[in-house]
Amino acid sequence: MIVFYNPKKLHLLVESKDDKGCLGAPDIIIEIVSPSSIKHDVETKFSLYQEAGVQEYWIVFPSDKAVQQFILTEEKYILKGIYTQDTVLTTSILQGFQLNIKEVFEN
Repeated sequence: MIVFYNPKKLHLLVESKDDKGCLGAPDIIIEIVSPSSIKHDVETKFSLYQEAGVQEYWIVFPSDKAVQQFILTEEKYILKGIYTQDTVLTTSILQGFQLNIKEVFEN
């Protein structure tokens, strides 16, 4: 799992008083699934992150060389896109950020 916090929220990591390491939800969570965890990542974590208010959830499927991007809208995730080898993923959270999916899966 990879998490991203907007720099304006980094104080949440420092001020945390619990054993979870942070207060509040990250802005983006990127989950890389394996065949043994796919149900947990796609169903259980999806619901947990949605309820926690994670603005974007990306699910990376290495076997399919694909990324699903979900955006939190009115407290529910909507699928923004499914990105494969010949596509570029962007996000409004990181202005100007572009991820060429082909580069993610290159050996």
